[in-house]
Amino acid sequence: MEAKELQTYRGFIKDHFHWLLGSRNVHHDLFRMLPLRILGYGYAVGVGLRFRFCQNVQDSFKAVAISFVVCHTLNKVQNEMFTTKQMVVVAADTLAFDTLAFLLLPTLTTYSVSRMVRSYIKKRKHYSKSLMHWAPILASLLVLPIVACPLEAFAERIMTTSVRTLYSLPVVH
Repeated sequence: MEAKELQTYRGFIKDHFHWLLGSRNVHHDLFRMLPLRILGYGYAVGVGLRFRFCQNVQDSFKAVAISFVVCHTLNKVQNEMFTTKQMVVVAADTLAFDTLAFLLLPTLTTYSVSRMVRSYIKKRKHYSKSLMHWAPILASLLVLPIVACPLEAFAERIMTTSVRTLYSLPVVH
């Protein structure tokens, strides 16, 4: 491959697969790019594993997600020079966005998918116990990467149209 073709290929990948690298409107926020971004979905993974694994495993995933939200909030406030009012607003905005985009919406999605699969399997006359244990887990964990970016965009839209209109600072995400 020539250098010009390689540069064009890299540009194509960057333009069309920005969802893999992180959102286009995120500038230098490592917590919104892979692989750190995956840690935020730990709570949803813990909920998805609830039918098969012990509570300690579930709690470990949930602790990772909560730690992600707290660390992202602290990192966001620390990286910029703000007045006290701006620090509070940025911290609250980041905390609210991360809670919505990484904890609430994905958890609701995995719970709903898992529940729907379990109820579908129970309606069948004959099913194996292993199908009842593993199908909801697999379905809920497989749907998570598919809906992650749309859920983040939805959370961004909710924040922009509701909470962020209350303060006059520019959008921080």
